[in-house]
Amino acid sequence: MSRATKNDPFFIYAAKANGYWKGKRLIGVNRTYEGDVGQLTLQDLLSFLNKHDVDPADVKIDQSFLTYAKVK
Repeated sequence: MSRATKNDPFFIYAAKANGYWKGKRLIGVNRTYEGDVGQLTLQDLLSFLNKHDVDPADVKIDQSFLTYAKVK
């Protein structure tokens, strides 16, 4: 995986290939993204995962995950 650029809203980091992180990738919001990080959505993440051939079913949500959704 190449390094995230200012045009990438998210990053994928391949940690060392042994121990707990073996076979896993760290995915997060790219702090250097030039777009509006505060406006990123779940759809943006799904599009990013699709672009990088990552199955969303393989992405685990951390127990500390917290966000909000607008009510229509």
